[in-house]
Amino acid sequence: MRTVLFISSDESHSRKYAAGLRARHIGLVPTSAVDQAAGLLHHFTVDAVVHHLAADTPEAWQEVGAVVTLAGRTPVLLLTQVPSPDTQARALRMGCVGYADEPCGPSELAALLQKLP
Repeated sequence: MRTVLFISSDESHSRKYAAGLRARHIGLVPTSAVDQAAGLLHHFTVDAVVHHLAADTPEAWQEVGAVVTLAGRTPVLLLTQVPSPDTQARALRMGCVGYADEPCGPSELAALLQKLP
């Protein structure tokens, strides 16, 4: 089973994806903050990190950069409520290896996660 660290300030997102991913043999470790993610990455081995971007603000993009840095060699996928070609390009430039616009169902997210290295 693959395991994913899921970072979202909205806990309902974690709940939305947890059961759907579990049905596709992907476990989800939820957290609501980047500083909590740092601790979890030291204690758990995960196959990928999904970071939920809820707003296009400088602070939100700082968090994306922090997540990519914390993840090291673990692939980071950005799940965003701010869909645009600019958002996707910026995420990839910052080191994310995948990108998904919301709404994105659990089956779509699982398919993207299965494609990650």
